[in-house]
Amino acid sequence: MKATKAGQSTLQIARTILEDFDNLLAIARSGRTGAGMNDSSYDTGGTALHGSGMNEGDKSK
Repeated sequence: MKATKAGQSTLQIARTILEDFDNLLAIARSGRTGAGMNDSSYDTGGTALHGSGMNEGDKSK
């Protein structure tokens, strides 16, 4: 059971990260400009890969 639970939570984290990247791509495509947009996208990507800072990504939405 523990292995299954761990697998499910890993999939959930991966899904969340993919959704964040989808949102960032949508922002980039929509043409919202500003230096801050690129900075926040790099920050979100970096922190998400390390498994922390996912709440920070939510704040930027």
